[in-house]
This record gives sequence, C-alpha cells and structure tokens, in this order.
Amino acid sequence: MINYKLFKDNGLSIRSIKKINSAYLVSDGKKRYVIKNNKSDLKSRFDYLSSRSFNSFPSYYKLDSYDIYEYINDSNLSIEERLYEMINLIILLHMKTTRFKNIDIDDYKIIYEDLLKKIEYLNNYYITLNDSIDNEIYMSPSHYLLVRNISKIYGALSFCRNELDNWYDLIKNSNKQRVVLIHNNLDLSHVLFDKNSYLISWDKSRIDLPIYDLVSIYNKYYDKMDFDILLNHYQKKYPLSKEELKLFFIMISIPKKLEFTNDEFNNIKIVKKLIKQISKGDSLIRLYYDKRKNQTSLV
Repeated sequence: MINYKLFKDNGLSIRSIKKINSAYLVSDGKKRYVIKNNKSDLKSRFDYLSSRSFNSFPSYYKLDSYDIYEYINDSNLSIEERLYEMINLIILLHMKTTRFKNIDIDDYKIIYEDLLKKIEYLNNYYITLNDSIDNEIYMSPSHYLLVRNISKIYGALSFCRNELDNWYDLIKNSNKQRVVLIHNNLDLSHVLFDKNSYLISWDKSRIDLPIYDLVSIYNKYYDKMDFDILLNHYQKKYPLSKEELKLFFIMISIPKKLEFTNDEFNNIKIVKKLIKQISKGDSLIRLYYDKRKNQTSLV
C-alpha cells in the first residue's frame, strides 16, 4: 500500500493512482510518476551511470522504502524497432562503463568449470532420456520428435564442450579482464522511447562480462529478429574480442533442459522450440565464421 501521508509531507500530493503489476502510476495533477516499494537504494547506481555520462534512465529519487521515477510516455514501436533501441542502449552502456580489472587464472577457471559441469549434466540427462524413450513400445508424438532430432542436441553439446576447451586455452594466460556495468534484466518492456530511449528496471545490474547482456537478449528474442543484424551492429560499435565472442557462442549454444508435461500438445511445442533454438544458434555461428573466413581470404 502507498503511504499517502509520507508523500504529502514530502511535497508530493497524490491526486490519482493506478496499480501496474508491482508498481504504482501516480499523478500530482501536474506530473506523473512511477512508484515502487523497494528496500534497496539505487541512487549510487544511477550516480555512477551519470558520472560515466550515461543518462538513458528516468529521473529517480528515493523516499523511505519507495523508488520514485519520472513517468516516460512510451511510443508504440515494433518489436524490431524496440530491439534495435535496446541494442543501441546496451552498446552505449557498455562503452561508457568499460574498465579492465586484474585477474588470475582462477577467475576464468570458475567460469570454465561451471559451464563444463552444466554441459556434462545436460549430456547425461539427454542420454538417459533418450534411452528411456527408446525402451517405450509406443512413442508419443513429442518423444518421437525428440529422438528424431536428438543428434542436434548432442551436436550442440559436443560443440560447446570443444569450444569451451578452446576458449580456456585462449584466456588461460590473460591477467586482465574487460568488464562493464551490465543491465542484467533486459526485456522489451524495459525499453521506453519518447524522443530519446530509456532503460528501466536496474535492480539486477552489476559489474560483469559484457556478453551476459547479449546472451540475455539472444535467449529471449532469437526468433523475433535476425540476430545477426543486432550482433553485427554491436560488433561495429563495441567489438568483442575473440575470446569474448567464443564464450558468447558457447553460452547461446548450450541446449535448455527439456522437461515434459502432462499436456502432449504443449510437449510438442517445447521440443520444437528447443530444436529451433539450437538451429538458430548454429546458423548464427556458421554465418559469422563464414563471413570471417571470406574477409580473411580477401586480405
């Protein structure tokens, strides 16, 4: 609930209020604000962004346990337009907050071992699932669809396993790591456009590898737009190193864990989505390396 007295005592007289998910849209008769109940204080985060000349977020201030933002009138953009605005904002965010930190091999080893553990778990999971389906007398349509395409899952896992070793060989002698402030909560609903573009929902932002924001965008929207366009645009403005790009490709290629439900129609959709995501990732990687090969041959 909103503490009306608290806001009135601090100069914000609420004339109208509307609940939107976990936030409130309020008006004092002149301006509109978005109010969220949040115990954490994001002021230091926004101060840091401002100090780095990144100002693509709504004006903010903290009042007791409430986050108060200026309301942004959002334009009716298409999915493609909003994705393009999102990638432009992420490019700017990464450029403005880049720094290099000293590391040792143990920092990379944590990433390597976490991904290796995930790959090996999924490989064993799909082998067990495949064996179980093979022993069925009558396969369901979703099971049949899976076993017909199981080689694509094994192929993706094999690619990830081999590339992970190649990535580790590339970085094992590095003593510096490029990090940025990642938004870490990217969604089309978190991109607002009103003459300028804005990112909202910064609660999960942190300092980390730039590829994590790209992985997040890809996993959500790989089938909404040709991701090669977005990746090439990002690469022109903020090029990933060879090892960063390799890690990005590994992370988007790891298949999701497929879990069947009691709804067979839904199960078919789940399997189709998994196979589609694997195929999309494979096409993106092949397209990128084919382009690189052609560029190299022309030099």
